[in-house]
Amino acid sequence: MSLLLPKKEAKATTTTTSTSTPSAFSEPMTQEPESLDAQQVYEVSVGSHLTGVGDKLAGATKEIKDHRVRRDIEAAANYARSAARHMSDASSTNKGIMKNYHKLLAKYDVSRAKSHLKSTQPQVANLFDSDQLLKEIDDSMKNFVSKRI
Repeated sequence: MSLLLPKKEAKATTTTTSTSTPSAFSEPMTQEPESLDAQQVYEVSVGSHLTGVGDKLAGATKEIKDHRVRRDIEAAANYARSAARHMSDASSTNKGIMKNYHKLLAKYDVSRAKSHLKSTQPQVANLFDSDQLLKEIDDSMKNFVSKRI
């Protein structure tokens, strides 16, 4: 049994009054998925790195007894995940100003996570190499700008 009906059958079986708009299910998709360029691959890799860091930080909270430190680490993990989402959004848009907007938000989130980790133990703070992450986001922004000029 096929879910896609030919147009004639789709019009015959529908009871709506407007038959001028074709059903979304009446035509199969013919567009090929677009391939990612090098810039988008880099943005996705930075985002996945941030996701991994967020997961490591979330795992570190389970072993910490002090609720204040645990709260700071959880906040840092949330900011790392938010930065990963912004990098994902940057890779999915083609407009230059929106790419840089999402990357700036990612940089802000990385900086906020870094500030939450200042008061934690060095073993936990070393899980989040914020200077390297900020450098990667900056490189991503510079590569995009120089590519467009």
